[in-house]
Amino acid sequence: MSPHSSEPGPDVSLGPLKYLWDEYKYRHGLCWSAVYKVAVAVVALAVLPYAKNDLTGLLSYWMAIPPLIGCAIAAFGIRLVSNELDFSRESNSRITRCRAPCFALYSAIAT
Repeated sequence: MSPHSSEPGPDVSLGPLKYLWDEYKYRHGLCWSAVYKVAVAVVALAVLPYAKNDLTGLLSYWMAIPPLIGCAIAAFGIRLVSNELDFSRESNSRITRCRAPCFALYSAIAT
């Protein structure tokens, strides 16, 4: 069957596929954005005690608090990214299911 034939072909709408792909791209960008933000926050809090030598002597044991806060933020970030990856995985499986008829149509046209 050629793409210019007048035979009716299977009705494949690309609207849902485009919507699902946009959702997947959004979730992917959100995951990477969260990873970057958490990494910057954790590194900043880990480096903070070494910023000034005078602070280390003055605050002594209190200097352990910023890295501990950084660890808490890292744990929160891991949970957030894990949750977003679950949503992303679900979106990806829906894309795969929606894309199958498009590939079938393409292979029918190409042969």
